[in-house]
Amino acid sequence: MNNKGLDAKHYKGLVLDLLALGAQPRQKINDLLLSKLPASIDGSLRRKEYIKNLLQEMARDQQIENVGGATRAAKWQLKK
Repeated sequence: MNNKGLDAKHYKGLVLDLLALGAQPRQKINDLLLSKLPASIDGSLRRKEYIKNLLQEMARDQQIENVGGATRAAKWQLKK
């Protein structure tokens, strides 16, 4: 289980639960997911890239939106 991890649907659910509390900065999302990602995604840069791709996919699916700026100023919230 540590090597395979959970499917993206599970991680998206965790993000949606967090964002239900209100808009959150990317660091909070990183803190939530980094320790839960599988061992097969090695290195902090690859893990952060995975989270970035997950957020982008959720934004394309109209689930969430960025209401802040780019990079460190990014704040994500549920799409209204």
